[in-house]
This record gives sequence, structure tokens and C-alpha cells, in this order.
Amino acid sequence: MVNVALVGLGNIGLLFDTDKTNLAKCLSHTKAIYANKNFNLKYAVDIDRKNFEILNDFFPNCLTYTNYEEIVNQNDIDLLVIATPTKTHYTILNAFSKNENIKYFFIEKPLFELVQNYTSIDTTLKEKIIINYSRRFSKTISNMKKFITSKEIQPEKIIIHYCKGLKNNGSHMIDLINYLFENPSIEESQILSKSNGLNETDINYDIFAKLNYKGNTIPTYFIAHNHTKYNFIEVEIFSNDYLIKLNNAKSEIQYYEKIDHPEFPTYKIFNPTCKTETIDGTLFLSNAYAKIYTMLIDNEKNISSFDDELQNQEFYNTIIKEANK
Repeated sequence: MVNVALVGLGNIGLLFDTDKTNLAKCLSHTKAIYANKNFNLKYAVDIDRKNFEILNDFFPNCLTYTNYEEIVNQNDIDLLVIATPTKTHYTILNAFSKNENIKYFFIEKPLFELVQNYTSIDTTLKEKIIINYSRRFSKTISNMKKFITSKEIQPEKIIIHYCKGLKNNGSHMIDLINYLFENPSIEESQILSKSNGLNETDINYDIFAKLNYKGNTIPTYFIAHNHTKYNFIEVEIFSNDYLIKLNNAKSEIQYYEKIDHPEFPTYKIFNPTCKTETIDGTLFLSNAYAKIYTMLIDNEKNISSFDDELQNQEFYNTIIKEANK
């Protein structure tokens, strides 16, 4: 049994999903831990005691605290989950860093708020960090990556729609591109426009970037939307033979193959009848905990590591430098 300490019982920690009767959907850490019988929530920390009443329905024996410093030296924590605002991550991680009993730290994205925080933790601690870029734990997204690799797809253009700020929701899209295309470098980028994002410190940017993937340039567009009007997350990857579309609203990945136009054979089109796979979005966190268990038991590779986050931050910082010119 893996003992877990969860710091933060807000939306992703608990409140997004409080229905313990439907284990086919796990949208919070608490629910995902509850659904996996290899894990036990031993400790939980939150500043709002009202959340302990909801938590008690899942884990009546969980010990609850309003200050994480009360458990920093507990010797029976195997996994520490940090599900608090980004600006608090470094301080909490640092407080628990000397607890050698903790095998892994599972932390919400982005990892840190300040650039200097990334260079001020030691190698041993870095190797224990897992970041919740949820799509990396999706079996459907993994199949998408395998398809791109097996078909040796060279993108000719990528169009990304996102909302709620480049640093918040946009970071998921940055991570997805890095995951699918092995951390392509940015040859150049341009901010086309900017608008209100999640808040004053997390702006929406419309971006044009030239990415280098295996020596080829991919024109890539990030198009931002106002989440107070509608939420829109979508990715379109165009190649010579395929259009691959991640349709978040439909929870689908759609694969369109190039064919001859049925009426104008000299024209090529993408077949309107596409192959689809349902994205297992309601199980992203369940998949993550299943992966963490195999890391603990079978020493499997970390697929959402500190180094992966460094690649995301490098991408983000390159864009922001352009925005600040």
C-alpha cells in the first residue's frame, strides 16, 4: 500500500469530482487515489476546514491538517501530492525536501512561478518530481504519438487553439507539442496580439512560431480565446498524407487520410470519413496514479519529469522574451 499526503483540497485536489459512486470518472486527486486500491490517503492539508467534511466521505481515517508543516517529518509518506496554487509549489516542495522517506512528489503544473526556482533544487530532488501534464498519461494521446512516429509524419503546419492564459492552459499545449515531437526548437517567433487571459499575470497570446523538427521547419500558430465567452481547446496537425485533429469538445482524436477528390481527381482532399479515438480525459488522473504505481513497483520511467518541464519552460520563456521586446 502506497501512503499519500495531499496538500491542497481545492478544485483539482478534491472539489472537481466528489461523486465516489462513479469510478469511471476521476477528475480530482482525491477521487483518483480512492479509485486505486494500491493507494491510501494518509494525510491531507488544506486551509479550509469545510473541505475536510467532503474528504471524510472518501477517507474517514485520513488525518487532516491546516498547516503542511505539521507533517513534513512524517516517516510513512511514500508520495506527496502538491495541488496548491503555483506560487506556493516551491516553498512546499522545499519544506518536504529533506524527508528521505518520500519516493516521489506529484505536483500540479506549471511546476514553479519563478525562473530561479528551477535552478535552486538539487539533482536528487529533481529525479523525484512528477508533474501533472495530464495528457502524457492518456492512452489515447500515447497512441497519437505512436501513430506520428510509426507513419514518420513530418508536420507541414500546426494550429493550436487554447484559452485561460499561455502559462496555465497554454502550457498543456506546449507540453503536448514537446511530447509528440520530441522537444522541437523555436527558430523564431512573433507575438501577433495579446488579450486578457486567466489573470493579470497570465496573458493570452496569439503566436506565430517556426519550430524545427528533425531539421524541418514547422509553421505553428497558437490562437488564444476568451474563456469567459467560451472554452476552446483544439490542435490540428497537417502533414502531406494526414490531418490529425485533437478535438477537446468531442473528446476525440480524429485521423483524416489524404485521398483523391471523388469528383475532381486531380485534387487531393482529406477524407471526410475519419478514424476516431475517444480521449480518456475523465481518466487522466487515474492513469497518472496507475503510472506512478508502476514507477514505484517496477521502476518504470518517469514520462512527465523535471527535465520535461524544463523543456516546456524554455519554450514558454522564448515566447515571453518576444512579447517583452
